[in-house]
Amino acid sequence: MFKLITFLFLLLTSNVFGQGKLDKYDKGEFRLKLGLPYFNYLYLQPDNEDIINRFGFIGESIGLEYSFNDKNFLEVGFSLMGVSDNPLPIQFKKGGEYQSQYSVRFGLTNNHNLSRFTVGYGVNYSLNTYTYGFRNFSVEDTTPTTYNHKTNRNLGLNLNTYYRATNSFNLGLVYRPSVLLFKDGFKTQYEHSLSLELLWRIRLNNRELDISD
Repeated sequence: MFKLITFLFLLLTSNVFGQGKLDKYDKGEFRLKLGLPYFNYLYLQPDNEDIINRFGFIGESIGLEYSFNDKNFLEVGFSLMGVSDNPLPIQFKKGGEYQSQYSVRFGLTNNHNLSRFTVGYGVNYSLNTYTYGFRNFSVEDTTPTTYNHKTNRNLGLNLNTYYRATNSFNLGLVYRPSVLLFKDGFKTQYEHSLSLELLWRIRLNNRELDISD
């Protein structure tokens, strides 16, 4: 459902490409982030499985930014990244044997404004999942539908850079390496995601906060 809402929202806000001069980010400003991690690369190491190196499409992200001065802002966010062969926002499930991989991540970053670029760094908590099984959509076939998954819970870094094309639209590259695996205590294990993301930043307030008001 969120994918469909995001897709419709992007269509309705397509006029942002016609904007000219960019507004600055003011101190005390809040912004909503809506993103499409459109082209993704996942490197995963599920238990007792081959290492997964896969490129694919589509995801979704949402976040909240707060500018504590006109050059720096904090961001907390959630993202879901997949590696589907289908580049469309709406995915179609097929019957038969299947495998899929995706990553769910929660992150906190400190970010800097550098003219038309923003650069961020911070931490992320990730759930990296490999799923496999059999889907049966036939009333004649008695083979049961099965769903199996293996999930690694990790802690790692959150690194990003975005190019601000208009007041709302940004194009970015997001790299999230995971180095600490939560399993039977803690151990080091490397996994990562890399995403080319289409991002819309939406102002939620329009003035600098002043405690003297």
